[in-house]
Amino acid sequence: MSDNTASKNEHDLLDAESYQVDTYWSLDCRMNILYSKSSDQKICLSESQKRLMVCLINNIHCKRAIIRIVWHECHQRIRDNNYHQLVYQLRNILTKHGFPSDMVVTIPHRGIVLNKEALRKMHQDTSCSDKKADKKNASGFLSNLRRIFSLRMPSVS
Repeated sequence: MSDNTASKNEHDLLDAESYQVDTYWSLDCRMNILYSKSSDQKICLSESQKRLMVCLINNIHCKRAIIRIVWHECHQRIRDNNYHQLVYQLRNILTKHGFPSDMVVTIPHRGIVLNKEALRKMHQDTSCSDKKADKKNASGFLSNLRRIFSLRMPSVS
């Protein structure tokens, strides 16, 4: 693939308005916000973090390709330290908002990958706890109704 074709494809990646990943979350590329549907959260990302997420969503794992997309204007001057710092920042902001710590996995000497299985597990755990909470709230509601009505109902003798 020529450099012009690669640049065009990379530009198309960054031009998208949003990305949907499974049913669990979406990335709004215009506002740089990651929406987690399972936890109903909005996570604000920097431009570089958003570009890194775009790479991961589109299965771009190679460190050099990620550097070229994230820092497209000056990718030849970017050092590995900039890449590692950005990966650290993304992991940090995700775990701070309750995402699994292994959501972004390093593949030694290759790059990084999005651990969609950890994301699915997180979504299932959230759904299960929501259902348990709903069930508990419903049973609590019913017992409160019974208590209220038993207080107000005249006893039959």
